Amino acid sequence: MSLSPLDLLKMSARSLWSNPTRSLLTTLGTFIGVAAVNATLQVGNISQAIIQRQLDSQEAPQIHAGVRGRTPLMEADTNWLRSRLSGVRAMGRKTFFESGQVNVGDRETYIWCSAVSLNYLQTSGRQVTRGRFFDRDDFRQFRSVAIIDESLAAALFSEENPIDKTLFLKNVPYRIIGTIEAKPITSEGEVWHTMLVPLSLHAARRGIEEARSLHLRPQKLSAIDRQETEVTQLLQQRFAPKEAWSWSNVEDILRQQDAMKITERGLFAVGAIALFISGVGIANITIASTLERTSEIGLKRAIGATPRDILRQFVIEGVLVSLAGGIFAIAVVDVGTRWVARQFALPYRFEITTAGLTLGMAIAVGVGASYFPARHASRLNPIAALRDR
Repeated sequence: MSLSPLDLLKMSARSLWSNPTRSLLTTLGTFIGVAAVNATLQVGNISQAIIQRQLDSQEAPQIHAGVRGRTPLMEADTNWLRSRLSGVRAMGRKTFFESGQVNVGDRETYIWCSAVSLNYLQTSGRQVTRGRFFDRDDFRQFRSVAIIDESLAAALFSEENPIDKTLFLKNVPYRIIGTIEAKPITSEGEVWHTMLVPLSLHAARRGIEEARSLHLRPQKLSAIDRQETEVTQLLQQRFAPKEAWSWSNVEDILRQQDAMKITERGLFAVGAIALFISGVGIANITIASTLERTSEIGLKRAIGATPRDILRQFVIEGVLVSLAGGIFAIAVVDVGTRWVARQFALPYRFEITTAGLTLGMAIAVGVGASYFPARHASRLNPIAALRDR
């Protein structure tokens, strides 16, 4: 008659409790392996959080490209590129055209002014904070309107609402219709006091199209290097023999990410080895336990325990040891990681997915390491086993 799962669990627990030294040493081995793996995964989580924090602090990942020799890029050029590129979230044109001192009352500051296309928000990732962004009528009617970032608004208007105020740049008036987030272009850059005007207005005033760079925002960060190469090659092809140029605003971040991935892989390899060693320890302890408990196995078989019951009991013992070591390791790593994160102002939060993955690996090691010794124990001849008493 087969034993119930509850009876098997009770028997496994009593068996482990009857030999506390062996159980403790096995649990300690599991603890070390699980702690190493979990710590590695936490390093990966923190690394990704650091990268995301850097990305959030600047404009969205994007490619800046153009053609040397003051070559303007027309809307037809962006349409031509878009038809030949895949994985593009947004593409627009932009040109820096002016910088200088501006005054509003007794306040004065230095600004940088750029003319942008209608989809600037999509390419830059910035958000409107007050008022509105340019619309198609602003472009079609060449309205003298401007968008300023919050750093410029604070410098010129302090706490006052800048919407519908007039700002003069080189004696040219611009009506402010909205404000956007103040962000640097790259994670290493400073926040410039930025003013934006419609690209059509700039072209009409200069009498010539001067959009000398395009901004391409990929759908996936991982594709940005490939797309940068493709954009350069396509521009080179379209404007030959002129030389095309390009750069991305996340080059430094991508280098950090690659370095972190290499470190994570090395640490994970160490953690996996430690977990494997703990599995070997569980297997050795299970084998030793089998040899010590031969008569016990024979007695259980004699009173009705099936080979499957014996197999399950030894596997359950391995799982219980792995589970105890794994839970303890996850708790210790979490406490330690929180302390380190506070000391160095690192972004960290407990991830259920990471804990579940680590615990699952620990249980898998426990089952795998105890299965074959348990299988051997379940096949013992009950009569021969009783003779060993």
